[in-house]
Amino acid sequence: MRKREFFYVLIVLTLLLPSIAGAWGQPHHKYITSDALAYMGSDYATPEQKRAFDFFVGAAGSLQKAQELLGQAAYDVDSFKDTRMGGWWVGYHYTAEDLSIGLMSNNYTSLWHFVNMTRGKDAHNNDRGGYDYRYSQKAFEDTVVMVWLYNQELKKDDYNSTEAHYRNASYSTWDQYKDFQVIPFQPVDNLGYYWFKQFVSYQTFQALGYASHAVGDVAVAQHVWNTMGKRHSQYEEWAQDHHYSDKLGDFALVHDAIVNYNTKEGFLDILNKTSQAAYENPTPMYTGTYDAQLVTAKVMVPKAIASVVTILTKSVNILHGEDRL
Repeated sequence: MRKREFFYVLIVLTLLLPSIAGAWGQPHHKYITSDALAYMGSDYATPEQKRAFDFFVGAAGSLQKAQELLGQAAYDVDSFKDTRMGGWWVGYHYTAEDLSIGLMSNNYTSLWHFVNMTRGKDAHNNDRGGYDYRYSQKAFEDTVVMVWLYNQELKKDDYNSTEAHYRNASYSTWDQYKDFQVIPFQPVDNLGYYWFKQFVSYQTFQALGYASHAVGDVAVAQHVWNTMGKRHSQYEEWAQDHHYSDKLGDFALVHDAIVNYNTKEGFLDILNKTSQAAYENPTPMYTGTYDAQLVTAKVMVPKAIASVVTILTKSVNILHGEDRL
């Protein structure tokens, strides 16, 4: 590439990638997790949900403290520094901002935050794959990121740690992570399952909050249609801004949604239900009207909260020997 062309691409990326940076909003994860715990202490809750509520509130000392611990952990997942992309010619970086050129404030850890419901098994033999540019919607944002990370690889140390954590008995080799444009990232439900198992082993609020983050992601159409674009950041920011003003987490809606969830189902099955629902509600990918976004959010946010209620309740049931992973 000639020097003039290189600098032209660099300028374009500098101008455009900040719009991608908001694609994985954090506060809404906190709202969803906090609402789920509050629901479990409400008159809508079942006895087993109330038992789980008492467990978490008792361990934390108060409802507000339990909400803060779980909610902050759900928030923090987008800030993980556990995924470096790069190569010998640029070094390895957690985000393009590490290069001090103001690109893409999202950490590359967000590349693990998708599950592709448009296809079947992936290259790792997961039932559903994660982000993979080849099978993305190839929206403008997908292509810009692909150009920026073209031929960059996942640092091997992170393959041996982060990718290994999220592998969940699937198959992978480091060679699969050598060129960004053909990398099949592990899906976000594997991420959630890893942290859920960590909670079962060590009973920390942090691990369970991390697992809850995956639920928030799979409730968004863009995360399950495998795209960084298609109004990804715009819709998530809209839902976050309207969460309380439009009562997206109304407990009556959560109660209606939760009848479709069962703690006896496996963790991955619970997330798959929410992923399927998000796949069937893609409207915000194509329109930004208030009414269209509200209709979808009134379906998917209660489902996200219902999913979190289910996994929080399930986690305590497991500790009592009543449920399985």
